Amino acid sequence: MRLELYSWDALREICERENLSLNELCSMIDKRRGVMGLTAAIRVMILGYFRETLAQQSGQATLRHGTPAFVSDIMGRLKAQSGGPDGA
Repeated sequence: MRLELYSWDALREICERENLSLNELCSMIDKRRGVMGLTAAIRVMILGYFRETLAQQSGQATLRHGTPAFVSDIMGRLKAQSGGPDGA
C-alpha cells in the first residue's frame, strides 16, 4: 500500500494512542471500508480520527478513544457519508 509519509506517521500515532498494532488497525479499517478502496479508507479514517480528537479536546466529542468500537464508529460514520458532502 502506498501512502504519503505524513499518513504513515499519522497511522503510527493512532496505533500508539489506541494501543493497536499497525496490522490490527489496517485490518479493522479493511473489514469496515465497504466499497471504498483500502488506501482511501485509511486516509479518510485518519482524517476522521484527528477531527474527533479535536472535538474531544473542545468538549464536543461523541466517541471515546481507547475503546474497541472507536475505529468501527469512525468507519460507520464514513460509510454513511461516503457519497460526498451531502451523503448521496
